[in-house]
Amino acid sequence: MAELTFRSAGVSTREIDLSQPSVTGPVGIPAGVVGTAQEGPAFIPLTFGNYSDFTSVFGKSDGEKFGPLAVQQWLSNAQALTYLRVLGAGDGNKRNISTGVVTNAGFTVGDRTIQDNGLAGNNRYATDGDGSVLGRTYFLGCFMSQSNGSTIFSDAGIQTLGNKKAAPILRGVLLAPSGVYLTLNTKHAAVTSNTPAKGSTALNPATSLPRAGAATGSVNIASQEFILLMNGYTNTDAAKKTYITASFDMTSPNYFANVFNTNPLKIEEEGHLLYGNFDIYPTLAATTG
Repeated sequence: MAELTFRSAGVSTREIDLSQPSVTGPVGIPAGVVGTAQEGPAFIPLTFGNYSDFTSVFGKSDGEKFGPLAVQQWLSNAQALTYLRVLGAGDGNKRNISTGVVTNAGFTVGDRTIQDNGLAGNNRYATDGDGSVLGRTYFLGCFMSQSNGSTIFSDAGIQTLGNKKAAPILRGVLLAPSGVYLTLNTKHAAVTSNTPAKGSTALNPATSLPRAGAATGSVNIASQEFILLMNGYTNTDAAKKTYITASFDMTSPNYFANVFNTNPLKIEEEGHLLYGNFDIYPTLAATTG
């Protein structure tokens, strides 16, 4: 604890306590390691300056996984390392017949996900959650052009200075559970006739049958709002709708990163999961379509 000691009139000394732990930032060019870990975010590269900071995110080494061992050895002689955690594929044997689970698998792929009882099961929040429409990954993007005074795209070689031509920009990555098919509305405002009913079915694209919405949608240029439709989503909670109105504008209260579900444990309950988002301030670039 810091102490203040008075020596004489008008003269004092102060003791500064430096005994508390401090965070050491990365120094130098980091090495890159890809591997598994006990815990922590998957598929997101994170940079550390020491092994203690690494273990606070990914957990301590169990002496078997090569990734944390490599991190420990590198950071004993350096001060920068970037780690990308991947999820294990299991023990290499086929899934259990009764539970459908692969032993030691880092994630479940296919028509069923882990339910509240700890076993793999069908999506109870979808009309067709038995696997005929598998969960999938979606990339959310929009057309953008750099704002006046900004060089964000010209610096990246996407545009040249003075060129107003818009470019497709990735803004987010969305995951849908089994039985839910995500689309975009083709009008600026949600219209009842254009939104899927809670009893609708997320039809497989191979059937060429109609669904509400499409793979591409429209955006309100003034508000940058768009509408995400969830075909096949059947949560009976009255507050849960089959569509979400969101905006690409970071300064808006309904910015999509604020209103989309980001809890992976609720992917079925919410009908979707925002796995990642890429923020762009309006002062840097404007949405054009």
